[in-house]
Amino acid sequence: MVDSARDIENLIYTYAERIDAGDFPGVAGLFAHGRIQAAGSDGPVTIATGSDEVLKLYGATTRLHPDGTPRTRHLTTIVIVQLDDRGASASA
Repeated sequence: MVDSARDIENLIYTYAERIDAGDFPGVAGLFAHGRIQAAGSDGPVTIATGSDEVLKLYGATTRLHPDGTPRTRHLTTIVIVQLDDRGASASA
C-alpha cells in the first residue's frame, strides 16, 4: 500500500508540472481512469470523468497566454493520501 500511496503522490506532482506547462492533453491523460470532484453541500460533485472530459474542462476554463502556458506555478506540499482498508480506492 505504501507504493500505491507514493504513486498517487507522484501523480499529484506530475499534474502540477503539466498544468503549469499548459500541457492539457498530458493533464487529461492522468485522468484516464479518474475524475475531478468538488465539494458540494451534499457531498462530492463530479465535474469531469476520464481523459476526454478533463481535456474539454481545461480547454474551456483555463486561460493560456501567448507563451502557451497559463502562467501558473503550483506548489504542492504535505500530500495526504487516504487508502481504503482493502487498497481498492483512495483519495488525496
